[in-house]
Amino acid sequence: MDLFSRQEIGLERRVGENSDKGIKQEEEWKLLEQNYDIRLKGSEKQAEQDAWVIELSPKSPGKSRRTLWVDQSHNVILRSEQFNPDGTPQIQSRFFKNPIRSKLSGRRVQLRAASRDAN
Repeated sequence: MDLFSRQEIGLERRVGENSDKGIKQEEEWKLLEQNYDIRLKGSEKQAEQDAWVIELSPKSPGKSRRTLWVDQSHNVILRSEQFNPDGTPQIQSRFFKNPIRSKLSGRRVQLRAASRDAN
């Protein structure tokens, strides 16, 4: 598939205005788009979820290429592969089960302080 914008597939952060890096979301996306060609490769099942397969190819030679599998409903990275410039694998991470809990159980866990008689 071709280059795409994050709005086309709804790939936007859903939590907070700022990233963990202390910069605003728009600034972070601009840096990403300046440094990488972002391609939507398709969709696959990953960790029991429908996921977008996104390839990040560096615009500068000598940098690592990454492939991400992003949950289509929650925008969580379910799998990540990073490759050295020569194409050899560098880093891999993945979930095997769904890491998202969409609803909490109807039961609530209540912790109570244990008390003992001093006698």
